[in-house]
Amino acid sequence: MKTNIIYSILFLCSIFLFWSCKKTSTTDIHVHDDKNHSHDKEIMEDKNHSFFTNEQIQKLGIEIDSSYSKSIPTIIEATGTIHLPPQNKALVGSVLGGKIKKILIHEGDYVKKGQTIAILENPEAIKMQQEYFTVSARLIMLESDLERQKSLQSQDATTEKIVQQAQAELEMAKSQKAGLKAQLQMINLSTNSLSSSSISSTFSVLAPISGMTHNIVGQLGEFIDANKSMVDILNEDHLHIEILVYEKDIDAIKEKQKVTFIPYNSSHAKPVEAIVYSISNTIDPVTKTVSIHAEIKQKLSTILRDGTLGKIKIESEGTNRATLPKDALVQTRENFFVFIQKNKTDKGSEFEKIEVELYAQDKTEFQFSIKDNSINKSISELAFITKGAYYLNASSAETVGHSH
Repeated sequence: MKTNIIYSILFLCSIFLFWSCKKTSTTDIHVHDDKNHSHDKEIMEDKNHSFFTNEQIQKLGIEIDSSYSKSIPTIIEATGTIHLPPQNKALVGSVLGGKIKKILIHEGDYVKKGQTIAILENPEAIKMQQEYFTVSARLIMLESDLERQKSLQSQDATTEKIVQQAQAELEMAKSQKAGLKAQLQMINLSTNSLSSSSISSTFSVLAPISGMTHNIVGQLGEFIDANKSMVDILNEDHLHIEILVYEKDIDAIKEKQKVTFIPYNSSHAKPVEAIVYSISNTIDPVTKTVSIHAEIKQKLSTILRDGTLGKIKIESEGTNRATLPKDALVQTRENFFVFIQKNKTDKGSEFEKIEVELYAQDKTEFQFSIKDNSINKSISELAFITKGAYYLNASSAETVGHSH
């Protein structure tokens, strides 16, 4: 390790000594050539442009080549939120309020759809059953009366109007019975075996979906108002993850790609695996993100809740983009640059430093696009410094410093 550092220092020193010598020698030449001196001075004063002779290019080990298209596998990191579809969440109450007679569940219990979770009591339930029983009995009488009126009409012993009136009363009674039956079903009272001796003031609250119980409210003897939630039921068999991915990464994401989720509130939890199943086709104008959804397929050992935030990693196969070796890249603070061969003469080449945006990268290569709008050529038409960009960048900075 120490030997490599010493060699690197000696190499850089030799470059700067060489550059200083060349600067002295080229100064003598420029004295006799005003045109070349003016041209070189203009380039030297532009920190993004540098002219290097063929000998300097060789000494610096600079290599020039075009970019190439390649797909680089990458891991895209993002933030995800556990999401339950609306059909997998239920706030359970009763359309008829009542005093709590029994609570048959505990916090965190798993209940099945249709299971009784509580029993309520309300005298109004008695009235509804009595009305249903009364209408049912009256309906039998009206059916009998209609048959009688039809029989009399066949004998010309009654009028059509009376028959129609009997028919209308029968239909009205049927409608009342159907309405009362629906009301009783809404409080989970069956009408199949209802009789005067089976009328009760109690009725059940049933689970509308299967799932885990949360936020149980109420206690024995307490009156629960109509439609007030007594318990939340969450069906976590089909948890989804809502993920926000930056626009620049969205092309690398495809359906059925693997996603891992680690909740922020439990860094030691095992990663949860999911599969991408939906990608939005709209971009948020403020955050510049795209929403994607992934479904959790595995049976969870980690307890996750709706709204849980976590770190997301998406395994991407990558997208074919313009690619260069890492030796072509230089970094200044948070910005990234490459060098292109601007002009080439018999004596050497002029290079221009341009800013690029990075995409996928690995240890040896990186994908990029050009951010400089002044470049009027396509990437495939440009010649890049593919090796030695770091030394060229350092030498260019030294040259600009001496020119002032």
